[in-house]
Amino acid sequence: MRIVQSSRLNLFFTITLILLFVFSYSTVQAKIVEYELTISQDDINITGEPVQAMTVNGNIPGPTLFFNEGDLARIHVQNKI
Repeated sequence: MRIVQSSRLNLFFTITLILLFVFSYSTVQAKIVEYELTISQDDINITGEPVQAMTVNGNIPGPTLFFNEGDLARIHVQNKI
C-alpha cells in the first residue's frame, strides 16, 4: 500500500514539475507586439467616383494584426474622425 502511494506521489510531483517547466518556458517566449492605428475619414476612389470613407492608416481594409497566443498586444488607436 505504501509503495503505491509513494509511486503516485512521485508521479504527481514529476507531472507538476514538467507542467511548471512548460508554462514558464512559454511565458519566456512571449513578446510585446505593438501597433499604431489611425482611424480617419479620407477620399477614396475605387469605382472612378471619389467618396468619403473610414480608413485605417489610410487604407481599406485596415492592416492585419499578427501576434501569437501569450503575446502582449499593445494597440494604440488615434481617432481622427
